Amino acid sequence: MALITNTPPPHIPLFRKPETREIETVFLHCSASGRPEHARIDVIENWHRQRGFDEIGYHYFIDFDGEIWHGRDLEKIPAAQKGHNTGSIAICLAGLRQGDFRLIQLDALLHLCHEIDWAYGGNITFHGHNEVSDKACPVFDYRHYLKLDDAGHLNGNREPVTKPMQVFDQGVDVVHLQRQLNKWLSENERRMIPIDGAFGNMTAQAVVEFQRENDLPITGMVDSITKLQLPFITYGRI
Repeated sequence: MALITNTPPPHIPLFRKPETREIETVFLHCSASGRPEHARIDVIENWHRQRGFDEIGYHYFIDFDGEIWHGRDLEKIPAAQKGHNTGSIAICLAGLRQGDFRLIQLDALLHLCHEIDWAYGGNITFHGHNEVSDKACPVFDYRHYLKLDDAGHLNGNREPVTKPMQVFDQGVDVVHLQRQLNKWLSENERRMIPIDGAFGNMTAQAVVEFQRENDLPITGMVDSITKLQLPFITYGRI
């Protein structure tokens, strides 16, 4: 089991399609514990082995720090949602109650799901464990964070993925942007900005500063040109 990066450069993708399995669905789970000492992939695997599994049932585990861990090999069918394992990928986030889940976890999940979705040309649907069981798992509002349509496809609101981020925008995409800006600001010995998920004046000023220093059009908005120049962020160590 190894930590993997969340937003790696193009030649080292976060997700690689399994060669021996066809994938149609991704199921999201929670670990059913909000205790920090349980937010480890070895703990999850031990629980699964105690239930008679040969290994951990999930393909990915995202801890409270937003670090993504590889679990079961993607070439293997998961043991996660009874009766719906075939053709699926299983992702688990540490947490039990709504208040347990952190923005950095949801940010990591968002980018992992987009990697998977891109690899399959948008032909993947995303679901909660609760959709095929009588459990509340994964508890958090995954449909909202992933912007799923009724069928479970990403970007269900059909907004273009190239839509610029700008003042008054909010959410996990802004959190990721702020982390990218802070990496650049830190590397250039400049004052960092708060990571609060709200695109306010300080974020806009940092964007303008980044655009000016990188000879980009100075708009204060993050369009596709600016996005390509922002530094990559890792959520763990390879």
